[in-house]
Amino acid sequence: MVTAKGLLQYFVEHDQTIAAFKASRDQILASNGWEPGSPAALAYERRLLQREATGWFGLSNVFASVVGAGALALAGMALGASTVRHRRILLAAAAFAALGLGLSASKGGIAAAVIAGVVLAALTLLRRGRFSFNSSRWVRVAVVLLPLAMVAAGQLAILARGLISERIGELSLLFRWFYIRGAARIFAENPVAGVGTAGFKDAYMMAKVPIAPEDVASPHSWPWDLVATLGLGGAALLVAWLVWLISAGKTAASVIRHDAAPAEPASTAPATADALAIERRIIFATCAAAGIACVWVERTATAPETAVMKLTGIAAWIVVSVIAASSLRQTAAMLGLVAAACSLALHSQIEMTPVWIGSAAWFMVVIGLAAAGSPSTNASAAAIASGRAKFVGAMSLAALVLMVAVALVFVVKRARLAWQWQSLVEQAAERAVQVTRLQIRLQEALQAPTQGERAQQVERVCSDFAIAPPAGRDLAQWAPGAVNEAAAALWPGSLADLLVAAGMIPGYEPLRESASRLAMRLAFLPDIEERDRYVRVAIEESQAASRAGRNRVSGLAWHATVMLELVDRGLVAESDGIPAARASLLSAHEADPYNFQHAVRLAKADQRLGRSADSQQWARKALALEELARLDPLKRMDDATRREMNRLAAQ
Repeated sequence: MVTAKGLLQYFVEHDQTIAAFKASRDQILASNGWEPGSPAALAYERRLLQREATGWFGLSNVFASVVGAGALALAGMALGASTVRHRRILLAAAAFAALGLGLSASKGGIAAAVIAGVVLAALTLLRRGRFSFNSSRWVRVAVVLLPLAMVAAGQLAILARGLISERIGELSLLFRWFYIRGAARIFAENPVAGVGTAGFKDAYMMAKVPIAPEDVASPHSWPWDLVATLGLGGAALLVAWLVWLISAGKTAASVIRHDAAPAEPASTAPATADALAIERRIIFATCAAAGIACVWVERTATAPETAVMKLTGIAAWIVVSVIAASSLRQTAAMLGLVAAACSLALHSQIEMTPVWIGSAAWFMVVIGLAAAGSPSTNASAAAIASGRAKFVGAMSLAALVLMVAVALVFVVKRARLAWQWQSLVEQAAERAVQVTRLQIRLQEALQAPTQGERAQQVERVCSDFAIAPPAGRDLAQWAPGAVNEAAAALWPGSLADLLVAAGMIPGYEPLRESASRLAMRLAFLPDIEERDRYVRVAIEESQAASRAGRNRVSGLAWHATVMLELVDRGLVAESDGIPAARASLLSAHEADPYNFQHAVRLAKADQRLGRSADSQQWARKALALEELARLDPLKRMDDATRREMNRLAAQ
């Protein structure tokens, strides 16, 4: 199902996305507050133009983790298939997942899957007796430690790349080394409780290596993510996870020893026809429910090819799941899950799969299944019969019920607030986007080849958006005024919704910034009523964004932008606006000391204030910090800014 989505993205949606972006490039960049050609805009365009499959995850590396591990698990299940037809279906599914892995263009994901594939081949050879497994204690120990070795191998690869430094051109692993160094420093400064799962980015800006060009919200390495964000609690969770990996290795060893030993009577009775029927109903209900939920969530963006993809994906999902469930009763199929666990363990040293909200649970389930082992090869049947096991099981169930109950209390308490908040934001967006749609439709109409066609298309636009027709006026001069009138009618309602939503979750910086941006755009409209109120709201909301608990640097930089824009438009006195902007930029520089953009803006602000010596110092600092960003060309200064900084530095 995920691979089908990836193929649709790669071959259909990518081209559509690029075409839509090129048609409205300036509006899209402006809606994010980016100037064309700026570092932020160039980085956005670079990411957008990459043709890669991401599934529903939004990240190609996370997608690669899932489909790579899935391909290995399906290939392993084919080993335990009861019929030739089932084996062929599972191998075809594995090949399909491998195709998705290739389309992800993730070097780390492909490498992890290939290495884990070698592990699967080696385990298969051991199971078939190509090597004497029982005669060598060291071989058994090596099999048990294989998943743990994946973790060590990933960390050693990052360490080696860090020691090589800039002597080679590869940057991906080098950046991971920078992330880990920053995470280690964060953990050293916050060893008990960490900085929280949402606090890593703010802390990393202070702790990172000066030449690291990126500010990330995660160290992209599961062990370091745990200890940096959760402190000692994260270290305890890491130990538990490593024990799971050792248990996965024990599963592989037990499967090989079981298959190498003389055949014994099965410890469990074969599944009955009724049990199989119930199992198939559960599989069908699970796949269908998830598919229906997917269709509902994406109902506003469903095209014919998307519908075909989902229906085909659900059908294939059900068929493969039924066959896989049957295959997993065979001990050999467990080797596929162990190989999948090895792939995930290795890739999680350089990627966010364990912490990404769409993949974290799946990641843990696959490794947990590998760690649980096969019922045919362990003493679970005998243990279940013991009184001690029953007591432990009852206590575990009671703990689980209590945890779920506590979680439900918090969820129910916050669910209504979250629903209201989301409804307000969506309502605000729907109103505001009408202005953008009107602007795009009018631009398309004005590009019609003849005057008659232009008039007809403009008439249709006026009818669709219920606005007054041009009535003989020049269309090119009338269109901007029509857009401004629509904005003046629709944006105040959007702003009101945003302000209510921002008050419901006061510390959420992005919404404060959005409300401030919209208020400022309202203040810039010609002949707008209540201009002073919109100016006040823009300032107040940007100040609230600068005081947010998370992503504070962005809020501080935005407050400075608001004050400077209002000064340039003559809506705030220069003597008030520029010192306020300068104070915010100073705070932003203190929280994000290696970002040359703050220094550039401080140099310009001091120049406007007539503080030549300070302007010279900030210009020199900006040039020095910009040199540290040499590892990412898109993070460098543009030529015009560099010339200005050189001029100020030499004054």
